[in-house]
This record gives sequence, C-alpha cells and structure tokens, in this order.
Amino acid sequence: MDYLTFIHGAFHWICCRSFVVSLNISNEAQTEKPFSEQMYECDLMMNECSVSVLEGMFCVSSSWRMIGREEDTFMLWAMKEYGVK
Repeated sequence: MDYLTFIHGAFHWICCRSFVVSLNISNEAQTEKPFSEQMYECDLMMNECSVSVLEGMFCVSSSWRMIGREEDTFMLWAMKEYGVK
C-alpha cells in the first residue's frame, strides 16, 4: 500500500493495480471499486498509479513512459460526484 487517501469518511487505496479499495471508518465497511475500462487499459502501461483528493474530488492518477520516448504521459481521473459510476 504505497498510496493512501482519506475522503468522505473513508480511506482509499489501489489494490492489485485494477481496483480501488475503500474502508469507511464510521461503519467499518470495506468496498471495492473496479477501474473503468479506460483506466484498466491504461493500467497495463502504467509505471505509477495513485489516489488523491483534488478540490474535494476523489482522483486516480497515473504516469508512464512509452518505449523509445523521452517524455512521460500523465493521466488524471476525477470523480465529480463521489460514489456515482
């Protein structure tokens, strides 16, 4: 567990590089949220993936470098409304 973030009363982290686990501290409920199809496809190339909070939104960020290129690619997914797919 390299990255951990806290939002909406729950801790969140990435598990197995394919879904986000959340642990609600008030009711001790654990849930698993799978990556979207687009996130999962990008995950196959990722070097680094993390969860964070940006302006009150839950976010998953990733970065990778394509073979033969000097620049990194960075992608950020933000959940505008928490808990809505």
